[in-house]
Amino acid sequence: MSESQLDFLLQVLQATADSKGDAKVIDPLLEANQEKLMNFAQVLRSWADVTLAALEIEKTRKNTVVVIGNFSNYMQDFPRGNRADNLEIAIAGYEIVLTVFTQDRFPYEWATTQNNLGAAYSNRIQGTKSENLELAIFCYQQALQEYARDRFPNEWARTQNNLGNAYSQRIQGKKAANLEDAIFYYQQALQEYTPEAFPQDHAGTAFSLGLAYKVAERFADAYNILKSAINVLESLPSGIISSSQIKQKLAKEWHELYHCMVEVCLELKYYNQAVEYIERSKTQKLAELLANQSLPKLHSLISFTEIQGLLDNQTAIVQWFIFDDCFRAFIITKQDQTPRIWKSTAEDLQALDNWYHRYLETYSKNQSLWINQLTEQLQKLAQILHINDVLNLIPNTCKSLIFVPHCYLHLLPLHALPLTGNRDNYLLDKFAGGVRYTPSCQLLKFAKQREYQPQQSLLAIQYFHENRRYTNLEVEAIQGYFNPTIILEKAQTTKSALLTVVASSPDVQVVHFSGRCYFDSKNINLEKCLTLGDIFKLNLPECRLVTLSACETILANYVSNTDEYIGLPTAFLKAGSSSVVSSLWSVNDFATALLMIRFYDNLHSLPVAQALREAQSWLRNATKSQFIHWMKNHSKINEQNQQTIQQYLKWYKPDDKPLNESVNWAGFCAF
Repeated sequence: MSESQLDFLLQVLQATADSKGDAKVIDPLLEANQEKLMNFAQVLRSWADVTLAALEIEKTRKNTVVVIGNFSNYMQDFPRGNRADNLEIAIAGYEIVLTVFTQDRFPYEWATTQNNLGAAYSNRIQGTKSENLELAIFCYQQALQEYARDRFPNEWARTQNNLGNAYSQRIQGKKAANLEDAIFYYQQALQEYTPEAFPQDHAGTAFSLGLAYKVAERFADAYNILKSAINVLESLPSGIISSSQIKQKLAKEWHELYHCMVEVCLELKYYNQAVEYIERSKTQKLAELLANQSLPKLHSLISFTEIQGLLDNQTAIVQWFIFDDCFRAFIITKQDQTPRIWKSTAEDLQALDNWYHRYLETYSKNQSLWINQLTEQLQKLAQILHINDVLNLIPNTCKSLIFVPHCYLHLLPLHALPLTGNRDNYLLDKFAGGVRYTPSCQLLKFAKQREYQPQQSLLAIQYFHENRRYTNLEVEAIQGYFNPTIILEKAQTTKSALLTVVASSPDVQVVHFSGRCYFDSKNINLEKCLTLGDIFKLNLPECRLVTLSACETILANYVSNTDEYIGLPTAFLKAGSSSVVSSLWSVNDFATALLMIRFYDNLHSLPVAQALREAQSWLRNATKSQFIHWMKNHSKINEQNQQTIQQYLKWYKPDDKPLNESVNWAGFCAF
């Protein structure tokens, strides 16, 4: 062993002893010395052989291995560095501990270490998976020699659960027999892991048992136990888990729990329940976020019948859901007692994943190329989604459509997908009543409690930036439709000023934001920005429309393990607005100004989704001559702003359609 590694070993063991295994102390130390962890297991073994042999006082030897055991526990879960090396260090440490904590002298400590060693072998990367699992099973069975249920019920249940995990992955032996053993051990664990005594453990073990039932094709059993797991999960207090690392791990597991339940429902032909569990999966993180900020709770339960109750006879919902091996579209109407379901192939899913990652990479790295390819890329997306086949499942009587996307589908202009047969025929053209989006049916229900009606009062935030030169044109025209109006502009557009105005104007009915939005907070002073958290805390009880006439106001992060979309539209809907108009990408400023003016032109006679649909159709189809005629006859566009518009259009021929490309008109969505 090197001298530097030995010094580091002594340092980290001392830190473990002094802090009693506190991650806040140990983590920075390991982080700064990751290169010394290579072959560190052998360093630990060599040092322990010499050190423990030299210690004559029993208490000192015991204290030393306690520290080694705590260090091993930490290394088993250490998320950075080389995972294989970390596990070898943990295994070495546990084996050292067992030389002192023998079964005859320290039975409880021996059993605890056997259990920990079994967990390390279960996750081990070095060696063969088959042999490692056999070693894990042996360790767990050893632990049960001392973990009697009557004396150590919690430890007994944990070890039974661990055996279930090991047998569910076991390679040796017959698969069916291993699966039955796994089911047996999970059932044993649940005898102690009751929802009342150990709710979090019950949810985890019940999920594992449900997975085992699903693999065994015992779908009715799987449904019942997964139902129990989800009910317990949703009843857990939001603050019960404090560690962000554990929260992230559990979020992944619970995300998979809902997916598993939906798949089981489909196998049992419980199609209505499948939709209900999809909905429940989409509100968990939001419910926790609201609870953590002491905001009114959003209930995650909504029945299929309640979802149908949100619709009229001319409206359909398309609920998308991405599975591990396919994606599905669930078409919900008021008339049908169950959803109509379209299912993709595994190849379609792979094509969708590949398409999205190329699309996102091009958008983030080469905006010019992204703009040039957008129309072609949307044609490819329409083919991958088989959008014509999905739409064919919607009754011809439906004139309005509500999309409930899933994962990264929230970031895509589904309303602008071209339909087969005509380059200028788009999805939104098929629905005269408009196309809307909602993060979930639960939020749709929440928003519909405040139906939109034409309103009078306006709060406009007019933030000037060199990339938003047409902001003045936009806001000056729009404010003519309202009375009273509050306009914050230039130096007034600060976070504190906005929060003050909102607090003093609870009766504001329309909020129009024309400015800048940042999806990524790097290099931004958040103290000066209105953040997502700030918006959730706003109170807009009379608001019926929030228009986010800025760039990327829909974007959200889909690296995390969640089914939910939580972005600015979600926040404004929760703050009280019944509708939100928001953007998917960096929008053309001139096109946005004209689109917004036309949109507000329409609002006196059309609902939000229809008003936006008409404005987008007009924007893409209007010629230069038609734009100028509209402008000259528009009572809200003054002479100076007319000159601004003419200056932009002067390079086009009279019959040209200057804003026909998708990038100009398709970026805005109605929520």
